[in-house]
Amino acid sequence: MYAVGTDSVSIFLHDSILKDNKATLGSAIYSYSENGLSKVEVENSLIINNQAITTIDYSVGAGIYSKGLDSEVNVVNSTIVGNSANTAGAIYSQSTRIDNGFSRVNVISSTIAGNTDNITSGGIYAHATSSTSEVTVSLVNSIVYGNYTGNKSSDIVFGEDSTNTLNVAYSIYGTSNADPSQDSIDVSQFSTTKTNIHNIFANDSVIDEMERWLPKIADTGSVNIRKGGEAAIHGTLTGKLGNDYYFFNMSNGQWMSYSNDYTVAFNENDAVSFGLAKDGQASFIYKEDQFGHDRVHAETGYKYFNVGATSLTGTFDAPTITYEDGNAFVWVDLDGSIDITDGRTTLREALVYLANLNLEDGKTYTIRFAEAFFPISTSSTVTLTNSRGSDGELVLSNGLAGKKVVIDAGKNQNDLDQTVIIQVENVGRKRVGETEVWEDQTNADPFRVFRVGATYDTWSDWDVSLTGIILHGGAVSADHEGGAGGAMYVHGANVALSFTRSVIQGSLAQHHGGGLYVLAENISNLAFDNTTVIGNKGGDGGGIYHRAKQATITLNDSSILSNTSSSFGGGVYNYSTNGDAVLSLAGTNVLLNSANLDGGGIYNVSDTGASRITLNSTINNADENYLIKHSIVSGNISQEGSGAGIYSRGLTSNLNIKDSWIYSNATYGTESSGGGIYSTAVSSSVVTVENSNIFKNVTSGFNDYGAGSAIYSYSENNEGLVNP
Repeated sequence: MYAVGTDSVSIFLHDSILKDNKATLGSAIYSYSENGLSKVEVENSLIINNQAITTIDYSVGAGIYSKGLDSEVNVVNSTIVGNSANTAGAIYSQSTRIDNGFSRVNVISSTIAGNTDNITSGGIYAHATSSTSEVTVSLVNSIVYGNYTGNKSSDIVFGEDSTNTLNVAYSIYGTSNADPSQDSIDVSQFSTTKTNIHNIFANDSVIDEMERWLPKIADTGSVNIRKGGEAAIHGTLTGKLGNDYYFFNMSNGQWMSYSNDYTVAFNENDAVSFGLAKDGQASFIYKEDQFGHDRVHAETGYKYFNVGATSLTGTFDAPTITYEDGNAFVWVDLDGSIDITDGRTTLREALVYLANLNLEDGKTYTIRFAEAFFPISTSSTVTLTNSRGSDGELVLSNGLAGKKVVIDAGKNQNDLDQTVIIQVENVGRKRVGETEVWEDQTNADPFRVFRVGATYDTWSDWDVSLTGIILHGGAVSADHEGGAGGAMYVHGANVALSFTRSVIQGSLAQHHGGGLYVLAENISNLAFDNTTVIGNKGGDGGGIYHRAKQATITLNDSSILSNTSSSFGGGVYNYSTNGDAVLSLAGTNVLLNSANLDGGGIYNVSDTGASRITLNSTINNADENYLIKHSIVSGNISQEGSGAGIYSRGLTSNLNIKDSWIYSNATYGTESSGGGIYSTAVSSSVVTVENSNIFKNVTSGFNDYGAGSAIYSYSENNEGLVNP
């Protein structure tokens, strides 16, 4: 198809197939306007195996080529697959306007996969000539994945000379040089691997002469999704109102659009428009996929939909959800991945269902584990594999941002505590026999256990509580959120995270947070009650890494054991960038942790405020025999730094040690000090000790170092005090 004009031009392709065409530009569709808008609309169609033939070194947009002062490409209920060009295998969109132009690509309930190019993007390439122009790519209920530039994955690429926005709603994509916008919801981003190709698409995949894993094309020309994969469950319903495309935001119960601010409530009782209406404007709901299969399955309770151009057929399951006082409980009864036809609910499925609920403000979203999940004892396991369909790390969707989320193993009928172990099949680290030594595993599966937020997510607020949960065995490298958070990764604007009767163990991160990584742009509070962090290894924060403008950690009746840091903070790393760094321990053990630099056990630092640390005991009433549990910091090592037991630094540094034991900690660096406690500040450093024992600590520094084997307290203003 070919359209060229001096004014605006449009191409509309409906219910058609463009296949095996060849040209230098726009082999299937070519649209060019010299002085106006170039608009291409593709609906219910296939664009397949077209090739942009190279003339010298120039061939662009094998599937769709759109260029004008402004450009708009809409792909709805369609599949673009197997197209190849020198530049932009699937879609090329360009605005040539000198100032304030736009280049827009909207992909609605469609699949763009298996397209290739040699220079920029096998999938979508959208750009503009002017830096004042806006380039927007919006993915809604779509798959843009498994596209390549050369032999490297390349799905979405924006030009560098414009204002670029990537909107993603209930969609799956692989790579992009722009992060999803703040308006994005339920983003599923996966690295392009053979395993992930198999997890998303049916019919497995094929490998071409360049050793690229490509989704296999069905006989109909479609790329079908896998029944047990991510695309089976992460979608939504889409529609059109006037000239704008809408999607059902399940997390707030509203129809929403990326092209205007109008919203309206979803109405499941309206089988025609589901509530999508405004002032008599024509509306249309995409109830069927491009081959006429139903997208709407009322039996699911409208809790999930399929993603992409093709929908699965059959009868699907409704999740088990109960309500109490307006709070919701999604029940897990099976260890496994995703299967929407087996009548059971796995943890991975439950996380999706939970995100698709819409409760009143202030209510709690809870995952519980049914009796069937514990067939033998009060403990049962969820195993995450690297090969089974739709596996890898568990993810909390940003549909749950700003809501209270609880994952609770609960109690059985005899009121006994239950425990759920969530572990990677091939763990990152294992304990050596009966010792407290842990070793890295060479066959570790390359993913963590649980992720909340993402590297780009600086705006979401998280409130998450885990009870009776053991996170075991993740291993992450640099391409997983910067290699941070071996077992669990959390990032957002504000974070409230609590663990009760839980364990974080045997995990490995190439960079920070061997066990737990928490990064907040503003305020973050971590609480640990009767929880153990053991045998983890990372950069800063071998056990726990916590960084925020205001960072607070509370540990009650907990243990930080045998964690290793290649940098600062073997057990706990707590860092405040614009406020106080607060760390409180009650009846808590910090034992046998090691750091290459400062803070073998504890590293607590504030850039602009106070470093405040409190150690105290807890008193437990066991049959009226009162038991005092001291806080103990012992056996921690700083290889080259100071403060083997505790390292504290801030504008002021204040430590209050009561009913606690700090002993047998050691620094080995030639410039180290403070074997037990190292406290340093700009204005005042005060260490107050009451009814405590500090003994057998060692520091190996010499000359001007090596001071304070028990306690080292220093301030630049000479107000370094120790109050025994």
